[in-house]
Amino acid sequence: MVYVSNDKAAGMTAHPNGKTMKTISFKKHGKPTELKKIETAYPHGFDASNNIVIKVHAASVNPVDKALLSGDLKMVRPVAAFPHVICYDVAGVVAEADQAGTFSVGQPVFARLFGNAKDGKKTPWYRGAMAEFCVADVSNVVAKPENLTFEEAASIPLVGMTALQVLKNSGLKEGDSIFISGGAGGVGTMAIQLAKHVFKAGLVVTTASKGAKEKLCKSLGADVVVDYKSQKFDQVYGGNEADKLQTNLTCASTQRLKVCKWLRSSRKVDELCPLLACQHSKKSAELVERLGFSNSSSSAKKSARNSKRLQQPTQVGTISSFHLVKRTSRF
Repeated sequence: MVYVSNDKAAGMTAHPNGKTMKTISFKKHGKPTELKKIETAYPHGFDASNNIVIKVHAASVNPVDKALLSGDLKMVRPVAAFPHVICYDVAGVVAEADQAGTFSVGQPVFARLFGNAKDGKKTPWYRGAMAEFCVADVSNVVAKPENLTFEEAASIPLVGMTALQVLKNSGLKEGDSIFISGGAGGVGTMAIQLAKHVFKAGLVVTTASKGAKEKLCKSLGADVVVDYKSQKFDQVYGGNEADKLQTNLTCASTQRLKVCKWLRSSRKVDELCPLLACQHSKKSAELVERLGFSNSSSSAKKSARNSKRLQQPTQVGTISSFHLVKRTSRF
């Protein structure tokens, strides 16, 4: 069965030529069990002047996708119609180029499917990445470096742009020291690499469990890795003035925010980064406020400049994403 509607207001109409595609979609908000293999209309009805159609090779899953599925974001990012295709990080090849010629058919690319103003207030089905094809605004697309697989490229957009934007807004400078909580997570692994190898931080301190995750953080550039399961950060990390940190990047969880609260109260940081990554629900926002932090989300925002800035270090091998491949699905 192909899910389409004859009502244009419903958001998904049949393709003029009857073309369809296979997708992973949900027919209503709820739990992950709502995700099904569904055949929908092939992308159409978008502005071809500044959009491309991507033949999907790999798509990445992020925590925000679960929030979207559950309905936590329906007031912020409502879907145009059901069924809706899940996920927004993608890598593949150009199937249909934009009229301006920014990209060419057959070119390998990766993107974050932010969409654009012409989509309206609701997200159309063709902006989802878990499908045979999807549509991307060219301002959110960059060429895939040859040294990255499609899976590696698809794992980068959201976590990479979130980490990059937080570090830029923090004012981190060459030679500075920084504390990054949750170093083995998606945002954390990208933040460690960007802080050390792109922003040239002098000291990168992070937290991770002992063993494989500790080794991963050190391999990516962390100078100090505190085992949060068996050690207390405030007891392990030095208390003298020489060890003072310039800034901090944290994800919203009770344990990580309590460490950051201690950093602030003990004056061990010059400036706490006001952007707290991964605030995708009312619950996490309340947690941030309860512990006394500014409630400002750092979810990745549209930026062609940031996309290109992420492309450059991956192209030359300065940063990698092999460790994030488990978050991707190949088509």
